[in-house]
Amino acid sequence: MDSINRQQPEDSREDLSGQAALERIRQVLEKTQTCFFCTAVTDGASGATRPMSVQEIDDHGTLWFLSASDSHKNSELARDPTVRLFFQGSEHDGFLTLTG
Repeated sequence: MDSINRQQPEDSREDLSGQAALERIRQVLEKTQTCFFCTAVTDGASGATRPMSVQEIDDHGTLWFLSASDSHKNSELARDPTVRLFFQGSEHDGFLTLTG
């Protein structure tokens, strides 16, 4: 990684909150609404990861997804509601990770 940084410094990581975070989420969702949706994030298990599509983002930044009522992810979320979402806005940039 150091050889890459010497040629082209990587200045692409930001921890955002509030309005800045909401604007960044909306920018990425304009490019793609599909993400990897990861459950069992905080319990130390390997977790389950599956592609899902965001159905809506509200004014508060809440992302809404649809799933079947008998989905495995719903039982996983009942045990541990923390999820991690991985978005890729384009082939080479626009990556976004959300945990909540």
